[in-house]
Amino acid sequence: MQSFLDGLVRSTKTVMTRLEVGGTLFLVAVVGVLLTSREEGDKSSS
Repeated sequence: MQSFLDGLVRSTKTVMTRLEVGGTLFLVAVVGVLLTSREEGDKSSS
């Protein structure tokens, strides 16, 4: 039972790490798109 709990904790940590990495990449992508669209908007407006 102890080894099963250890494996469960390990897999949970792995999944959380993947979610954090995915979330970080997603946020970076969103920020990049927002900055790009804002720059394009400035160019077209001026």
